[in-house]
Amino acid sequence: MKTILLALALLGAGSGVATAQTAQTAKQPATHSRAFPHADGPFNAMMVLIPEADLEEFKKPPEQGPRLHIVRTVKIKERFAAKIVFMSFALDHNRGDVTYDIRGVRPDGVLMGGKNPMDLKGLKAFQGEATRPDNVFDSGETIIIEFDDGDPPGVYRFEAVLHDNIGNRHIPLKAEVTLIK
Repeated sequence: MKTILLALALLGAGSGVATAQTAQTAKQPATHSRAFPHADGPFNAMMVLIPEADLEEFKKPPEQGPRLHIVRTVKIKERFAAKIVFMSFALDHNRGDVTYDIRGVRPDGVLMGGKNPMDLKGLKAFQGEATRPDNVFDSGETIIIEFDDGDPPGVYRFEAVLHDNIGNRHIPLKAEVTLIK
């Protein structure tokens, strides 16, 4: 199993996220809408497993939105990404700070990766100025996964916790994929 950390700045990270606004819209109250199934207060999110090629969808303008294909089964050498999307995080002086931890668990309950286990902490989802935290954001760093011949077939679980470090809110997330040979 290969795990690759990909900084999405290379792929147009956040291009689907509108962060600019006029002085007039800055005075509007936050709507605290909930677009995703997992939440801690107004902070809400979801994690999806998508084909690596679908990362290109996040380069689209916000009004087009990404069209994603959810990965449910994979074969050896097929690359896919663990992607987190979220909204409604807290700000401190118009700055947001959202990070996440993620780990991969094999069908036998052991962490993926052997001697280099996939148990990553403090990955950047969003850090910086944001005037509209109620827009949809995508994780700034994305995990790309590829299974090797030595990986056993079965259901692999990806567990993440998304942290709104300013709002002190935390959302546990899970996604699964089945490796078939």
